[in-house]
Amino acid sequence: MVILRNKKFIKNKKASTPIGVGLLVMLTIVLVFFTLYSFNIKNKDIQEKINYPNSLDKIYVREELVNFYANEILDNSIAKGKDNLKENVKAELIRYKDKEGKYLVEGLKQLEEQTDKIKVEGSKVSWKFNMTLQYSEENLKISYNYNKDIEKKLS
Repeated sequence: MVILRNKKFIKNKKASTPIGVGLLVMLTIVLVFFTLYSFNIKNKDIQEKINYPNSLDKIYVREELVNFYANEILDNSIAKGKDNLKENVKAELIRYKDKEGKYLVEGLKQLEEQTDKIKVEGSKVSWKFNMTLQYSEENLKISYNYNKDIEKKLS
């Protein structure tokens, strides 16, 4: 008889789960979707940060170009003679302008403004200048300042 009661009891009882189990399943589903959403958002930020070194490389390339042309301009000016060296440097700088009067390399205009810092001391020529290079993209703005000291020996 006990067995019949148990069978009868099981047949009459409605099958349901406790509220705690249902809440656990619902919260697990919400947590999974929230985690996937947050990883998706952070993934976009990571992709933006990876692009920044490329922008810095562009600034460093500009710096190297300015330094190269400053050395070349100073070498060509020294070859013309140490007399009127500042005027020779200004004349060399004009060679790097296009028809509209713009410099082919960003930063050469700043060199033109700093030709008064060229000093001749004995058999050495030194040119100390300050340079500010700028680069900007959609969400990024870079301003790069540096000081350069070029020293050459007069022949």
